[in-house]
Amino acid sequence: MEDNLLTYCGSKLNSLTLVSELINLETQKLNEQMVRNNFSRDLAETILNIRIFTDIQNNLKLDKLRWLLTNDGKFSVKSMYKKLKNPSVDDNMLDNATFWKAFWKLNISQRIKTFLWKYIHNIFPIRKKLGQFMKDIKLNCVFCNHECESLKHLFFECIYAKTISILPPLVGLNHNNDANFSFANMYADWIAGVSSNYDIEIMATKCWLIWKERCLRVFQSKSTISVQLALAVQRHLAFWSPLKSLSDENMGQEVNSSSNSSIQAIHTGQGWTKPPPNQFKLNFDASWICALNSAGYGLIVRADTGTSSQARVGTFKASSTKEAGALSLLESAKWDNSMNLKDFWVEGDCQILTHYAQGKASNIFWRNKALIEEAMKILHSCHHFLGLTYMNRRCNVVDDTLAKETRKRQIHKQ
Repeated sequence: MEDNLLTYCGSKLNSLTLVSELINLETQKLNEQMVRNNFSRDLAETILNIRIFTDIQNNLKLDKLRWLLTNDGKFSVKSMYKKLKNPSVDDNMLDNATFWKAFWKLNISQRIKTFLWKYIHNIFPIRKKLGQFMKDIKLNCVFCNHECESLKHLFFECIYAKTISILPPLVGLNHNNDANFSFANMYADWIAGVSSNYDIEIMATKCWLIWKERCLRVFQSKSTISVQLALAVQRHLAFWSPLKSLSDENMGQEVNSSSNSSIQAIHTGQGWTKPPPNQFKLNFDASWICALNSAGYGLIVRADTGTSSQARVGTFKASSTKEAGALSLLESAKWDNSMNLKDFWVEGDCQILTHYAQGKASNIFWRNKALIEEAMKILHSCHHFLGLTYMNRRCNVVDDTLAKETRKRQIHKQ
């Protein structure tokens, strides 16, 4: 933030004093050109992703102070303590069931997966953390005698770790100069197809063996030179290679069988119920991995015969899986309005969002409430909107497939 402010203060176009000056009152949207002229590219993208909401009379809503760490937007000591305890952990990512379901199915050593799980949750007993609770702990790094042994220093900044990183097997990613590097974000890029699975496997194996070497030096006063450790990394990967190839064959058979069953479910529409005669049903779904990568959404309209008449897919930025669901509902509402669809239902598989839209008790994040309210306002303005209903995720195979493929292929809008 300090760097952003310094950049802005040094800009020639720094005559802005109020946020409202960035908003076009006629369109009630941010003035994109003005934002890009006054701020750096990264900060401009962040600002342009901010959504501006209106009230029932289509007037801009008044700003309110909100606490980002709670669903109701109100401060709590518990939320602050949780964030201070693990400041680098993305709660939305850790609470994402899709993230961990794919994580534990990774075809790598169970020890490496356990190591990654500990790293992502920041629960290693490093000296910096132990020093917060024990006074007689030496904070110096075991390898280079640096003044503070932190998690990032131990695995990426220490001269011993840097030496290991440049020894074979090599990783096709330069992480040493990235101050914001984390295995959680790299793993999210992995399953999103941005980075290679072999890259993260090599890096994780090197970090795991560095941790083992650190423990040997602390508890048994033994040491291994960097070349020997690099050879241990190669032996571990070589040991797992034949097991991985055999497992990949079995996994391929499972994927083929599951794909066939999924295709069959898509064609038969198993579990999906048709709308009443002379009515339509629009189903929506979203696929989200992390805030760094775009989420995908899928929309499909079907008639009472069960045949699909139209479909739409696209991507957007979202900070959580629930926000992605709310944004997909908003996209479906806008699409309904543009098509002038009549006598239609809207159906999704996120129960907590559906309950809030129906006026039922729902512990939903305050930002998502505004998205749902805007979507419902648009839907109620459509001709003969019949209501929003909930369906089980297993019955929403078509939209789920559309959303996942759109996220993987990064299709903008079709």
